[in-house]
Amino acid sequence: MLIIVVQFLVEWFQQHHVVAIPLSILLNIGMSVMGVIPSLILTTTNLIVWGPLWGGLFSWLGEVFGAWVAFELYRRGIQRFTSNHTVSWRWIQHINRWSRNRQFFALLIVRLFPFVPSGAINALAAFTNVKSQDFFLATMLGKVPAMSLEVLISYDLLHFQENYVRLTIVLVLLLGSFLLHRYTQQRGEDGSRSRKKVSVGLQEKKYNEVRREKE
Repeated sequence: MLIIVVQFLVEWFQQHHVVAIPLSILLNIGMSVMGVIPSLILTTTNLIVWGPLWGGLFSWLGEVFGAWVAFELYRRGIQRFTSNHTVSWRWIQHINRWSRNRQFFALLIVRLFPFVPSGAINALAAFTNVKSQDFFLATMLGKVPAMSLEVLISYDLLHFQENYVRLTIVLVLLLGSFLLHRYTQQRGEDGSRSRKKVSVGLQEKKYNEVRREKE
């Protein structure tokens, strides 16, 4: 199914050179807003039509503007939905208290991390008070390595016989990085639960001691 979609887009772009570039960017924006269609489809199409350099550039532009448009739409929707009451989630209040520079660099770091879904970043950032221009700049910079990796994988898939060794190495490294991330994340969650249990245990012990003293 995905191959059929790519073939259709390639043929259409090649037949309509004048509108192909803006249409590619608009399609990428639409895919970012929906957040369910893999961007690899359009990246592969752009690589076939324009090559790795220009195809990667057009894909990067589309994803940057797509993420920003999605962020703005999500934020307006959230503001309209929460106009009569305040969102009191603790993590939102915590991030909102950060300085502007800290918010920017946190967003940039998350963008650089390849395993965090872009749609989730767009939606979660919309709940906070991060500046629109800071979101755009962090996305623009953070998307460079992610898009470079996506272009590399798409290019090697298109030239599998010549580049299967490199593609295999890249995929193995990505899988290893993902498993390491999951392992460290699980360790952190287990450690947090253990600390909570210890804290609760100490509080119960102190309460029991105070109660015995009163008795």
